[in-house]
Amino acid sequence: MRLHGILMALFLGLVSAFLVPDTSVRAQNLPAEVAQQAGRLLPGSQEPIDYEAWDGIAGRAEAALEDAEASDAAFETLRSEIAEWRSRFLDAQNQNQSRIRTIQSQIDALGPAPEEGESEAEDVASRRAELDQQLAELRAPVLAAEEAYSRADGIIGEIDALIRARQANELFEVGPLPILPDNWVIALQELRTAWRTTVAEISNGWNSDAGQAEMRDNLPLVILLLVIAAALLLRGRFWARSAVYWLRTNSARGGAVYGFLVSVGQIILPLLGIYALTEAIFATGVPGTRLTLLLDNLPVWGLIILGLRWLADRLFSQHDGDRMLPMAKPQRREARTYASTLAVLLVL
Repeated sequence: MRLHGILMALFLGLVSAFLVPDTSVRAQNLPAEVAQQAGRLLPGSQEPIDYEAWDGIAGRAEAALEDAEASDAAFETLRSEIAEWRSRFLDAQNQNQSRIRTIQSQIDALGPAPEEGESEAEDVASRRAELDQQLAELRAPVLAAEEAYSRADGIIGEIDALIRARQANELFEVGPLPILPDNWVIALQELRTAWRTTVAEISNGWNSDAGQAEMRDNLPLVILLLVIAAALLLRGRFWARSAVYWLRTNSARGGAVYGFLVSVGQIILPLLGIYALTEAIFATGVPGTRLTLLLDNLPVWGLIILGLRWLADRLFSQHDGDRMLPMAKPQRREARTYASTLAVLLVL
């Protein structure tokens, strides 16, 4: 029995030796790229900086700033890229700091260096030269990182200044005046072209085999979203107003506060309806590039209209007890109409 137990122990030991991974052996057999990547994950390790690549990016950025012909979006992308380099340079400035302090303390322990015309012991001078050499080698990457950081920071400052100058010029630039009838013709022509292009995209998506297949697959979802959208758009404001009225009449304390909070539902419920409508249209697979652009902005436009109408209802409430401005009821009704009209004009 003891022999049987010893044999079983030896067998299990051999099996575990083959099954348990030997990390040390595998680490030696790793490819160079993988080993280098693994070394970067060790505490205190730092990826070396490719200053040749940085010089190329910095040169391209400086040339773009000199020409000043790239778009703002291109400069923003370039700025983000250089900002990442700047962060790396900032981290690299802390490289070897503990070792630098140690060697500097060793140099200080040797005493002040002899002035011109003076000498010191040969072993001390040899040790001082050796430590100075080590210190210079350790400070070299730090100095390179500091110089590169200053260059990157300067480029970012120039990009920010250029973008701010462009924004200032656009702010004070006089565009086409909408009161001139000549501009109406141009606007109507562009609107007609955009409408025809959008209709053509919808027709192509509807008649394509892929669009019809997607429509059939998503038909239950489309119907459900359309029902939700119709209910929220047609009855959402009414439900919110009914809830406010019920709180006002049935809540003895805090009715006004609760009514204000529930009144926000006049924005949220129809806005959810607009979002459901856009998702239903997207689910059909019909939208093209232009219709997608319109649908992406539709919830924002709906928020503007609903928000301004809600604000007008709060400022110029039809209930005398809720009005926030001392105006007669006909004037408040007229003010609400003007506010709604301005909201629609703003979106248009």
